[in-house]
Amino acid sequence: MRLGMPHTLAAAVAACLVMLQPASAADECWRVGGRYSLTSPGPWDMTSATDAGRECRGAFHSFGNVIFEKLYLVAPPKSGKVRLQSGGYFYYQPSAGYRGDDVFRLRVCGTEGGFKGCTDINMRVLVR
Repeated sequence: MRLGMPHTLAAAVAACLVMLQPASAADECWRVGGRYSLTSPGPWDMTSATDAGRECRGAFHSFGNVIFEKLYLVAPPKSGKVRLQSGGYFYYQPSAGYRGDDVFRLRVCGTEGGFKGCTDINMRVLVR
């Protein structure tokens, strides 16, 4: 699949487990997590909150018969930075002194039941 082409799911990707957690055990940044249905290309919306100046980690993991293969940053945040790491991990760092809403878009690609597909997820973060 080329990223410039419209993305579609060859079949429904059933579900995934989204783990949003602090970058270190001492942080309590992310306040959301759980299961999300990825039955269409999306975009799906997820909302979270964090404190100013904290880097937070999130991760997409395989769940059930869904196997995650790749994570892409489709649209960067306007008031922060996102870095991706292998294994489905992403890190969000708000800009110094920034408070307010920030949004970025991730594309999650994987295989479900032998069918490859991708979906987009809008990550909205309230930086306090």
